[in-house]
Amino acid sequence: MGGQLVRHRVPRAALALAAGLGAVGFGWLALDHGHTLSVIGAGIVVGAAVSFGYAAMPVVIMASVPHHQSGIANGINSISRSTGSAIGSAVVTTILASGTVAHLPAGVPTLPAESGFTLTFWIGAAAFAPVAAIAGLGLRARAAGEPQGQAVGEPQGQAAGVATPAETATPEKAVVS
Repeated sequence: MGGQLVRHRVPRAALALAAGLGAVGFGWLALDHGHTLSVIGAGIVVGAAVSFGYAAMPVVIMASVPHHQSGIANGINSISRSTGSAIGSAVVTTILASGTVAHLPAGVPTLPAESGFTLTFWIGAAAFAPVAAIAGLGLRARAAGEPQGQAVGEPQGQAAGVATPAETATPEKAVVS
């Protein structure tokens, strides 16, 4: 569904929608995680946010960088996702481990306090909110007539000294269209 949204709408709008849904979903969890239907509903909203974001981000990146930098940009995106996941997991684990339920019966393992979950839900909402604002307002759109993946102000057909296919084709290998 995320891919369909990206294909039929502006990828920036899909990314802004994804981040907005993420903020709403985590805010919902922070406010009402005591009811099963709220947890399920908020989980669906957050899951949709992540899937829309994962579908939109590579498209936004490819539209925002010159063609010759697309591999580097997608590599940075991949590394950022991995690093963000690792840092996010460490933060959540630290918060949950820092506060535990007191006075549990003997033999019951230590459990995280509810306040730790609430805090992590608010942190999730707070992390998504600026992404929604940046995606909605701050990302550069391509200039009119600019080919996808070509930066504004870069000469047509020439990307930082990279020869175009027309310049490298020999007459016997050239394809007439």
